Amino acid sequence: QRKQDQMICRANYERDLKQLKDVVRDEEGFLMQHQLREERIAWITDHTISTNTLPDSFAEFYAKDAPPAADEEGAKEKPSSASKAGGDASKKKKEGAVEEIEHPDLTPPQALISQLKECIRIYSERWQHRNTGSDRIESQSHDVEMAKDLLIRGQVRSELTKDVEEKLMSNILKMKAVQDDGKKKKSKSNKADKGGKKKKKGGGGKKGGKKEKPLPGAKLAVLQDKSVQEMLCTLVQNGLARLPRECKLDDYIGGHERQVPVVTKQEDRWTPNNPSAFQLRRAILEYCILPLGSNQIKSTLDNAQNVRSVLLYGPKKCGKSLVVEAIASELGALVIDLSSSAVGSRYESKELATTLIHMAFTVAKEKEYAPVIILLDNCHEFFAGKSKKGKMAGKDDASGMDMSRFQKDLLIYKNQALKKEDRVLVMGCTDVPDKADLKLLKWKGPKGKPEKQGMFERSLYFPR
Repeated sequence: QRKQDQMICRANYERDLKQLKDVVRDEEGFLMQHQLREERIAWITDHTISTNTLPDSFAEFYAKDAPPAADEEGAKEKPSSASKAGGDASKKKKEGAVEEIEHPDLTPPQALISQLKECIRIYSERWQHRNTGSDRIESQSHDVEMAKDLLIRGQVRSELTKDVEEKLMSNILKMKAVQDDGKKKKSKSNKADKGGKKKKKGGGGKKGGKKEKPLPGAKLAVLQDKSVQEMLCTLVQNGLARLPRECKLDDYIGGHERQVPVVTKQEDRWTPNNPSAFQLRRAILEYCILPLGSNQIKSTLDNAQNVRSVLLYGPKKCGKSLVVEAIASELGALVIDLSSSAVGSRYESKELATTLIHMAFTVAKEKEYAPVIILLDNCHEFFAGKSKKGKMAGKDDASGMDMSRFQKDLLIYKNQALKKEDRVLVMGCTDVPDKADLKLLKWKGPKGKPEKQGMFERSLYFPR
């Protein structure tokens, strides 16, 4: 009977192991995956900042936790001392001296003691209360929690680790390939520029066309000798440049298509119709994902179709942030977060604000880092108009920070610096668009000064 019970329990145990794996993956898999991803992204960031290069593998990540190699010098000294002792004994024999019996060393090796202590600890914690005393467990059935601790969680963690590292390494290899292509194109363009200068040197005449005004950050001394890579390292170090969290546009679930417009008209009031999630996904695919994801598609667009900035607005918790992360994840884009929550109390002066905006747009325009999304969460803080007293009303009530110091530079860099060939998209999110100045928030066209043209070229309303 006991043998039969053991066989039944064994079959139940093997069957439950497969089910437990799915249970642990469903209940704890997301948290495990997030933790594994954050640990490796933090290491990649530190490695990139310290060495100025992206890692080739995760070998160094595991090497930092590996124990130091054992010192072999003691092992080398032992044979020499033993041979010396043997030589002394032979000398004594030759001299006819009385041979002393050497007692063996009865001290056990330290490694063996450590293993025994570990075995005793495991027995005391896991098994002792099950085998003796009043709480003795006579059942042959398995312990679910112990199975999870000793077997299942380790298996699930190793599988998730493999998936996370493969995806991260795939992104790193793509970034390296883009960097190499960018360097080659840059060297070719430099050679072409030098050749063009030599040809133009002897020629005279005035240059036709209107000369573009230099960008505000071009005059700052602190940025004169700073390379694009150094600017990116500064943004990463301050937590402003990051990779997106993994999610898909299909995660934004909604109903069927309705016969109502998705893109709101450029009117003075925020009174759009309620679009379906299907329409929103289609508009995002058209304005954001396809142009940024393909150079070929972007090159076929005319200036009216080339969207450089999109505003997502609607009530809180309606999916705006999820959609931004989904767009960046689908594109494999770098996210430069200039929101008040990310910037914090840094870059307080006007000069420091100009420095930040210049670095962000310079990195974004660099082809080897494309595509790039510049995120302005709670964008009404940046484009608040003047109050009746003539003061700027751009102070965030929650954080107490005045974000209007970035307003002019954001408008100039978006309207003047971003060209058709740049795979850059400025995305804003807000739940209170009425707090912003409509003249600043909505793009009016390419005429006039860049700081007067307005910011967002398309507006998408997200209903609750």
